[in-house]
Amino acid sequence: MKCPDQESLAKAFDTEFLNRTRNTDIRPEQPEDATFLKELFVACSPLRTAVPDALLLHQAELAQVAFSTNFTQAMRRTILVFSQPAGRIIVDWTDCIFHGVDIAVHPDFRSSGIGLALLRAWTAVADANRRACSLEVLSNNPAKRIYEHLGFKVDGSEDEGLASIRMVRPVTPQAALA
Repeated sequence: MKCPDQESLAKAFDTEFLNRTRNTDIRPEQPEDATFLKELFVACSPLRTAVPDALLLHQAELAQVAFSTNFTQAMRRTILVFSQPAGRIIVDWTDCIFHGVDIAVHPDFRSSGIGLALLRAWTAVADANRRACSLEVLSNNPAKRIYEHLGFKVDGSEDEGLASIRMVRPVTPQAALA
């Protein structure tokens, strides 16, 4: 099965997301987002209370390099609430499994539904294109329960010693029949 083109997938994602939220906007990541993305990384890091900000900022820079090096064609979006950056998502559509590279919502905007809207928009596009979704998550991240609720399952064994685990959401039965 041929993978759809990146631009149409990104456009479908944007539409799905905007249909699920209020007072939000979404746009392609821009160079001027760099400072916000570093701050977002620090604010969302599970190490933020144990590690100095300078080290976390360095980790943020390394993560950005890794994302742009390893996922050159991935869709990168910044989410805005009342024109203020609130989150980001990176989805790699290039494989026949749509991979969620990074999904983060600033703590000031959590419990607003933005994160769930991002996930539902991503999975809706995957369903429409009869594709599975995958992501990696820290094994102790509370978001793991949300992923499970949306149909993601741990891929392989869930070794307590592993820092992160891979989760996969198979093609839904409704999408497979379409």
